[in-house]
Amino acid sequence: MKILLLGYSVRGLAELAAHSSCPSQLLALDNFADLDLGRWARVINRQPDLGKTAFDAVAYVSGLESCPELLEELAQDKIVLGNSPQTLRQLQDTKKMIKLLEDNQIYFPQVLYPGQIIPHRGKWLLKEQARSGGVGVSWAKAGLKVPEGFIGQQFLSGRPASVSFVADGQNFILLGLNEQLCGVKELDDKNFLYRGNLFPLELPAYRSEVILQVRKMVAVVTKAYRLKGLNGLDFLFLSDGKIAFLELNPRYCASMELYWHGLGIDLFKLHLESCLGKLALDDFPLAFPTDKYWGKAIVYAPESVKTGDTSFWFDLGIRDIPQPGQRIGKGEPVCTVFSSGSSRSTCLRELKRKQEYVLGLLDPFGAKPVVRSYDYDN
Repeated sequence: MKILLLGYSVRGLAELAAHSSCPSQLLALDNFADLDLGRWARVINRQPDLGKTAFDAVAYVSGLESCPELLEELAQDKIVLGNSPQTLRQLQDTKKMIKLLEDNQIYFPQVLYPGQIIPHRGKWLLKEQARSGGVGVSWAKAGLKVPEGFIGQQFLSGRPASVSFVADGQNFILLGLNEQLCGVKELDDKNFLYRGNLFPLELPAYRSEVILQVRKMVAVVTKAYRLKGLNGLDFLFLSDGKIAFLELNPRYCASMELYWHGLGIDLFKLHLESCLGKLALDDFPLAFPTDKYWGKAIVYAPESVKTGDTSFWFDLGIRDIPQPGQRIGKGEPVCTVFSSGSSRSTCLRELKRKQEYVLGLLDPFGAKPVVRSYDYDN
């Protein structure tokens, strides 16, 4: 089967698919065309070139869930490996989702719609509805109206997390729970931008209670929307052991490759089989290691930079590698680094160290790069 991988950044899914036991030919079109993407798929550089390219199926990542019309146009007479354009349209109806949560007594932060006034009581966020990864999220000012294209969301204090699962329209398998690295002090993160993930989610207490709540959330949305393939659900782990539903990500999520890195789960095979109605539910326990952690972090450019030779980055375990000599604007992603360790803190320290190493290889505004005195692999 010739499969087109499509979305904001498809390298993660392409690498999983290339290592899967399900044979396939891979084509890839995304925003970056990273250096290492060509290792796993034939890279298509421009959307108009799709008209000249034959493929049998489409699998998508972040960026396509808010564009069901585009997916429908590109996937005419093709197999959609994931949720259908019709499902994605239904998921754009925020009010329908809120009613579903209320009817099933699932806790979530209070939501305001365009035209409603931000209250003076408590803290509130503005979230752009067509964005993901923390992009388009900002603090809301009390007394102002929620603008069109946004929702207002009550701010709750807790640890951002997500659950990954695979579904066949009715049934589902929980793959694991992970922590979302947003606002993490170890990475000097002070905003809402997606920075990466840690697997597993550290739950010193309340583990069974949290898993029960997560199972209920996943069961409700899976059956209501007949979800298929790999999906993610973001939630907030609160201090009293309760969790709050944040949003559903009806597609492959960037955190999922950690289950392959850590446990060797053939995620692309699960995705393919579940979309084709062949999901095997027997004896697939929830992945919850207790003696090791795996992490990934996105390295963002602190200023406008230019890369040098990036051809050796792959052998260091770096992924989403920019082209040699590529100019990257301030705040834009540079690459992804990975770590593992026996504790959450060890994993985070290693991610921080590798981020600093990469930043030391970049050329700010034409100046000579400052190479760190330590080795990447230490």
